[in-house]
Amino acid sequence: MKTRQMALRTWCRGVAVIAMALAWAGCEAASGGTNDTTTGIDAATDIPAEAAPAGKTVRVVHGDQTKTADLSLEPVVTVKDLPFVRLSDVVAQVFPSLDLSTVTADFTAGDGFQPASSPNCATLIPVDGSLLSRGYISPETRNLAWDDDLQYPGCMRVRDTAEIRLVDRE
Repeated sequence: MKTRQMALRTWCRGVAVIAMALAWAGCEAASGGTNDTTTGIDAATDIPAEAAPAGKTVRVVHGDQTKTADLSLEPVVTVKDLPFVRLSDVVAQVFPSLDLSTVTADFTAGDGFQPASSPNCATLIPVDGSLLSRGYISPETRNLAWDDDLQYPGCMRVRDTAEIRLVDRE
C-alpha cells in the first residue's frame, strides 16, 4: 500500500511540475519569449509609408474616445530587417494635438494579454507617453518592440497588439 501511495505522490508531483512548465511557457509565448527577433533597435531606418502592408489597424483609446489607427498610413522604420511603425506616430494619426508628455500608455493584445499582468512588467506599466517615440509596432503582426537601451523584458514586447490605452496624468 505504501509503495502505491508513494508512486501516486511521485506521479502527482511530476504532473504539477509539467503543469508549471507549460504555464511558464505559455506566459513566455504571450509576452514575446526569448526567441523574439524584434529587439535591438539601435538604428532604425525610415522607409516610405507606401512600403507598409495595408490593412492592419490598432485601437487607440484616450479618455472616452476610441479611434482606429491604420498602421499602413505611417512611415515605416526598419529594425533588424523588419518593418515597424513608431508608436508616437500611431497615436498622432488619431489624436494629432495630444501632447504625449501629458499621458501614460498601456497595451492589450488581441488575446487579452496585458504587460502589467506579468510580474516582470508590473512596475513598467503604465509607460510614460514620452517613451512612445522609442517604441514600435509591426504593421504586419502588430507586435511591439522597444529601443534596446530601455532594457524592457519580453512581456513588454506584446504580440498582436489590439489596443493602446492612453490616460491623462493626474
